[in-house]
Amino acid sequence: MAVDVLEHVGIVKAIANRINLKTGKRFEAADLVQEGMLGLLDAAKRYRPELGVKFSTFATRRVHGAIWDKVRERCQGRREMKAFTRSLNERIEPDNAESEELWANTPDASAINGLQACLSAEMRMRLEKAISMLPANQQKLLAMYYADEPLSMAEIGERLGCSTSNVSYQHTSAMKTLRKRLAA
Repeated sequence: MAVDVLEHVGIVKAIANRINLKTGKRFEAADLVQEGMLGLLDAAKRYRPELGVKFSTFATRRVHGAIWDKVRERCQGRREMKAFTRSLNERIEPDNAESEELWANTPDASAINGLQACLSAEMRMRLEKAISMLPANQQKLLAMYYADEPLSMAEIGERLGCSTSNVSYQHTSAMKTLRKRLAA
């Protein structure tokens, strides 16, 4: 007996919305629904009606698990980066007037996250110069995307008044430009 997965799309959307609310809407709802649909398809492959469990019950657990797995995967990198930058920020304190001046003159230091602390002063200055040469919209985008509390591309798009795909394109373009300038 084949299961019609289209009848159960509502379950996926409901679970994705619930999880999105629990995570503070840090993820695109469409991304969570997509992961849920993959979980639903997996559930349809693995479902065995002879065990006496309704498909909706079986699928709910698989969908829920698939979405949470993706959320954990995406958050793991952020957690590790925050822990790393926190430990660096605790260890690095200006110890003389020159380094205090360097830190004080860092343009928009709050937007360039704590990872800058592990870069050499020369590299940091090269990066700041390269960023300052980018168009203003790309500078704003990078500041929002790499801030201590980063925004998603959709949130950045809302703030800048453009689509998520345009934000992604601009981010890729900015990163390519920065790589070229820093390699030179």
